[in-house]
Amino acid sequence: MDQIIIRFLTNESTQQESESLLNWIEQSEENRLYFINIQKIFVAAKVNAALSRQEKREAEIMWMNIVNKADIGVSALNRERRVKRFYLSSAAAAILILFALAINNYLGDDYFTDKSNTADVAVIKPSDPTLILSDGREIPVSKLTAEISDAGARISKDVTNGLEYQAAAVKADAAYNTIKIPTATTYMLKLSDGTKVWLNSESELTYPVTFTQKERRVILKGEAYFEVSKMANKTPFIVETGNFETQVLGTRFNINCYSDNTNQHVTLTEGSVRVGIKENLMLLEVGDQLRFNQQNGSILKEQVNTGEFTSWIDGQTWFNNTPLNELIIMIKRFYGIKVMLSHESLSALRFSGKLTKSYDVKKIIDLISESASLKWIVEGDTIILFKP
Repeated sequence: MDQIIIRFLTNESTQQESESLLNWIEQSEENRLYFINIQKIFVAAKVNAALSRQEKREAEIMWMNIVNKADIGVSALNRERRVKRFYLSSAAAAILILFALAINNYLGDDYFTDKSNTADVAVIKPSDPTLILSDGREIPVSKLTAEISDAGARISKDVTNGLEYQAAAVKADAAYNTIKIPTATTYMLKLSDGTKVWLNSESELTYPVTFTQKERRVILKGEAYFEVSKMANKTPFIVETGNFETQVLGTRFNINCYSDNTNQHVTLTEGSVRVGIKENLMLLEVGDQLRFNQQNGSILKEQVNTGEFTSWIDGQTWFNNTPLNELIIMIKRFYGIKVMLSHESLSALRFSGKLTKSYDVKKIIDLISESASLKWIVEGDTIILFKP
């Protein structure tokens, strides 16, 4: 089982191995605690950047011991000694990886019964996206009960209640609509060229109601996943954001360009795209991600697991070595919960993992607090995390 645990924590396990591990964890409290202890050592050695040099070295040595001994087995006595040593030397660095706790909720509904803060948490309930027509009228999407016309396009609802545009006539002067997505809400619409767009929470898309023959250009704020329709005349589809411009002919890709994220990125799941950024033109192939750091201006292209960056469409969201100040923004967008840090220094804490819509947000806050030795209280409609 040690081998599967190692592969699971390093994101190399198969689906069958992951399911086997989660079943094993559920078999006993001893198994659960053993897994969590190895997980803490892994995080201290490979993820947490807030350790002293000595703590980091000790954690790395312990992790390598686990890896080296996985092939021959480790006695229960040695396991116990190793865990005790970790708590003595690196307890402050024991930051849990949340994805291991969130995948199947294996902790159980009563895990935090005695420790969870029982204060009421105000949730920003999912609300209605707003459609802004070319004449400036603002219409809540739920109020569109019949087909309407705007600047040469017919606008209606499809079977999933998403907006669908159909070009009735192409006008010389382009007319634009904008759709704004509120907190804790996602939405899908189909543009007049057949392109499908999924928009994440707190995002905004501006687009022509009908497209000209020259180009298909839209403007994005926030995050969206595009399935671009191919056109016979190969009219390029262009997504414009604050820092870069992405051009395609027909493909599938995700763009995250929230202004308050340190890293903005384009992730390609099908076809190819050209991204213009800082006077550079870069070609992405399937599995590539181009990442732009807004703080230092660096640009990085690498292969990634694209599913981690598109899973928000299905009610999941991943984060990797994410500072706590950015994680609480993700939690607000995802769950509709306002979270604040009592001091800026807490931003140095970093977390990796996965959140799901079905997960109890109080348990998420409890996990963060417990693993980083924090406390939380509720003031008004806001959760405040602080160091006791």
